[in-house]
Amino acid sequence: MELSTCELDAQLLERFSALGTRDKEELVNQLKAVVGADISTDSCRFFLELSDWNIQRAVGAYFDFSFENSPPCFSDMVNNSIVMTPAAPSVNIGTITRPPYDLRVWPSSTSSTGTYEAFKVTVENSGLSQWHEGFYIRSESNPSIAKLADQDPHTGCVMWLPLGPSGRIPLPPAHPGQFVDLLISVNQPPSAILNPSSKNLVGAMSFCSSTGDVFGETLYCTAIPDVVNQIWAYQRGVPDNTAAKWRDTPMDET
Repeated sequence: MELSTCELDAQLLERFSALGTRDKEELVNQLKAVVGADISTDSCRFFLELSDWNIQRAVGAYFDFSFENSPPCFSDMVNNSIVMTPAAPSVNIGTITRPPYDLRVWPSSTSSTGTYEAFKVTVENSGLSQWHEGFYIRSESNPSIAKLADQDPHTGCVMWLPLGPSGRIPLPPAHPGQFVDLLISVNQPPSAILNPSSKNLVGAMSFCSSTGDVFGETLYCTAIPDVVNQIWAYQRGVPDNTAAKWRDTPMDET
């Protein structure tokens, strides 16, 4: 017998009322008890870390993925990026057909501060087709795509290309529903603009198929000036006041 939404909500609330621990292993077990034993331990830890170890928010995050029909599996980062166990995709969401290639950008599943050389980010294959060999990441110089990137007020050009004008980073193959952890090393902004009045500088990157077609969300990176040491540090995302003008893209720690 199918449960109504109210009955399901009542059951979840009843289960939440019994949860009151901060022990991480116990929280993993409790998340399994709420959403079902089929979810892996690594997946539980991912959703809990993404939700700051708040089980109610972790359950909500898990069910946000329910349209994928199968929960993804996660594991630790190895050699800068790793492809996860495949999950079966859905062809349609209501009456909307998902594109063959699509990508969603998430905060890194491992929390750390920005560095002077690179930043971490997690991406999801949210399309219908596998990413194959030859897919890559490149700097985005088109202002109409890189809307949140800083642009020269005189020329309208994007001021900072994180991977340079022709640099590329391979995008590891991934099946639909898989997550990939990436560690992206970037080029420093022009040294001439690093001075006591320097402000944060936003650059953009696009994800491309082997034929050069851009797909998925734009990846933004912020260069933060360290004037004392004459160097830049990097974080995924953009400052809140910039993102608010365009879309919901808050800056986060990598």
